[in-house]
Amino acid sequence: MNSKYVTDFNPDRLTMRLAFALLSGAMATIAQAAPGTLANSPLYLVQKTTPNIFFEVDDSGSMDWEVLTKQHWEPCAYDANYPGLPGDNDCGTGEPSFEGMLQSLPGPDGGAAYPLPYSEFPYIYNNADNIYNLYGVGCTGTWGTGPFYTPNLESCPLDIRYYEWRAYTAALNVLYYNPAVTYEPWKNGDGTSMPNANFTSTRSNPISTQTGYNAVRDLTGFVYEEWIDSRGFDGTRPTRGSGANKKDGGNGLVDFWDDHDRYTINASDITIESFEYKGVGKDAAVMQKIKTKTVNELPGINGGSPISLAEVKQNIANWYQYHRRRSFAAKAAIAKVIDDNPDFRYGFNIINGATPFVEMPTATESAPFISHNTGLLQSFFGHNWQPKGTPSEAG
Repeated sequence: MNSKYVTDFNPDRLTMRLAFALLSGAMATIAQAAPGTLANSPLYLVQKTTPNIFFEVDDSGSMDWEVLTKQHWEPCAYDANYPGLPGDNDCGTGEPSFEGMLQSLPGPDGGAAYPLPYSEFPYIYNNADNIYNLYGVGCTGTWGTGPFYTPNLESCPLDIRYYEWRAYTAALNVLYYNPAVTYEPWKNGDGTSMPNANFTSTRSNPISTQTGYNAVRDLTGFVYEEWIDSRGFDGTRPTRGSGANKKDGGNGLVDFWDDHDRYTINASDITIESFEYKGVGKDAAVMQKIKTKTVNELPGINGGSPISLAEVKQNIANWYQYHRRRSFAAKAAIAKVIDDNPDFRYGFNIINGATPFVEMPTATESAPFISHNTGLLQSFFGHNWQPKGTPSEAG
């Protein structure tokens, strides 16, 4: 081997010469070529990849509940006449409740079986498919013999059922019917939707294989509340009795002594009752009805056309059948995502078991994945919910 070629070799110099030659050639080509079309997207985005989305869904028992509250103070923090806990002293936990449930008066079947002077309500309706019915059905829980979050408000006498009026406004119980929202049936994943519900024969569950499918209800007499942020309190918490610190003016919290309008949907009209809390001292939280009127339609949203009674009924029926439970809200949201984006690859699993488990489409399958998407949603819709815990680490 001739060592001359080795000792004379300079890689840096060669690299510079090659680079200069290539650059010169490129400049000459560019100088002679006509201008081209500029890219509209960065070059690294030209080759698009189909998104892969995997849903890991919480199927714990609490997803069956019909109550999901914002942070709030219990009724007894405002009401000096609260049964079981009357008086002028501060009442409650000392901080706003944020358990997702609502505390209200205990039912007549409380007593020794339920020593606390309140019940915590996860359900509004007394339906046969409430999965915690196995712990007993009624207006109170079963403290000491099972979870104490089993009551439903519908089983309570009227004075208890509507005492905690905030259960019936979406301003606090975010799962409850909101008249400003248009509720639609679940999407099927193929561009179609399940059928509209029927106001006089709406189902507790829209899936024919589920227990609630045959639990049919006439929603005539349905009640919802419209919150008015009319009052607040001085200091860091509400106080009651002789030291009641209620004051006029909103504070952004859904207070027990705020004004509210109650809407009752009758067969042929709508009754609107307006309530205020005008009392002071120990009567600061005493509700007073100030007026009642009957209408056949409601004002449109944001200045839109009036909403007919038939439209109101349809919206309420769809809410009840497709949106009122935590699990229903999850099903509606996931179905809409899949239906709006049929070309994405989706997978699915729950945190409490191996089924239903749906793998993503394989690399050889081509979009749109309609058959896969409809099968995934049917598996999710038909999942038989159980009163299980939330194993977050396992999930």
